Amino acid sequence: MKCLYVDDNEDLLEISKDFLEQIDKKLEIITTNSVSQALEIMESQEFDGIVSDYQMYPTNGLEFLQIIREKGNTIPFIIFTGRGREEVAIEALNLGADRYLQKGGDVKSQFGVLAQAIRQTITHWQTQNELKKSEDRYHSMFKLATDSIFIIDPEDGRIIDVNEIAHKERGYTREELLEMNTIDLYPSSTIEEAKKAFNEMMSGKNVFIELLHKKKDGTVYPVGIAAQIMPFGEKKVILSHVRNITLRKKMEQEIILKKELAEKYFDTSATIMVVLNTDQTIARINEKGKEVLGYQGENLIGENWFDLFIPKRNREEVKEVFNAIISGRNGLVEHYNNPVVTKSGEERLISWYNSYIKDESGKIIQTLSSGNDITDLMRSREELAKQTKIINAKAKELNCLYDSLIILQTNEYTTEQALQEVINQLPLSFNC
Repeated sequence: MKCLYVDDNEDLLEISKDFLEQIDKKLEIITTNSVSQALEIMESQEFDGIVSDYQMYPTNGLEFLQIIREKGNTIPFIIFTGRGREEVAIEALNLGADRYLQKGGDVKSQFGVLAQAIRQTITHWQTQNELKKSEDRYHSMFKLATDSIFIIDPEDGRIIDVNEIAHKERGYTREELLEMNTIDLYPSSTIEEAKKAFNEMMSGKNVFIELLHKKKDGTVYPVGIAAQIMPFGEKKVILSHVRNITLRKKMEQEIILKKELAEKYFDTSATIMVVLNTDQTIARINEKGKEVLGYQGENLIGENWFDLFIPKRNREEVKEVFNAIISGRNGLVEHYNNPVVTKSGEERLISWYNSYIKDESGKIIQTLSSGNDITDLMRSREELAKQTKIINAKAKELNCLYDSLIILQTNEYTTEQALQEVINQLPLSFNC
């Protein structure tokens, strides 16, 4: 605690400084012998308190006090004088002095009293300043808050105070709300729930609840309420923060709808849909997937996908693709074909399109894959390729036949003779 001591008795200044700093090690005493010097010092230094003699020339202690207070400075100010008169004490207190102490008596004792007075006065002033700052912050928050704030009498539920948004959002004036009871804000459908929450709070619990509020025109809308009992001056009140959650509820409904649509698509999709956890187990699989794999009506959740459905010869390769998706180290393997083994032991070739699912932190926690059974398609393609190869071979033989026929005709064979000669040279397997 830094204190400015002003007295025109320079000998007393040094004694006072020594005694005070010895009595209370937390005190730092700065001394000066005139008011003019004190004012100069105060321009360059900050102090927690001032101790001043009364009779000084040319400016006395009361005039010094008046100068300080006229500047709006509320710093603790103690008059410490050897000439005490009642009228001087009264004037000092009227001017804003915090203490008026008389010098005299045992030196150690009087400085002990002064040190205690300095410490108590400064502590009280600092406490009051912090309290005022806290109140200012509270009033600023109360006024500028984007949520409705209600201060409610816990004894009868009467609304004591509200901020601006509280009455504007509900279509009331401030005065109208202050004539109401908090129960008046609830539609009849939620009054009982509101009373239950009120009783819980009165038992000492903090309340966090979602209810409905009613506007002056009867419009009902959802709100989130956080309320608690707290001291307010000499009594206790309920401090209730009320947030309009209409937009949040609307967004929640949209999310629920989108989720329901996604669920419906997942379940009714004509393609295989499967979700795998990072431990390779099945988190979810749709009915089409069970149908293709031969497990209709069975529960496959928790089964290891690779052990149960991937042929042993392909297992490590497909696991590597899975691990690449889960780790993200190689980017997304979006498209991949691999065989699966059905319950009957048949292999089916599936064309997969892969994606992943992340948690709120952005970490990949599951894979999502949709697959089409292309077994029959690939077999058809193989058969088509086989038939195409045969047709191409026949076409080549026909070309050879045509070339031979032309050559024979140029060697003076009749058309019939040339044709018969070519037929005789064809393989027995060729059937025109």
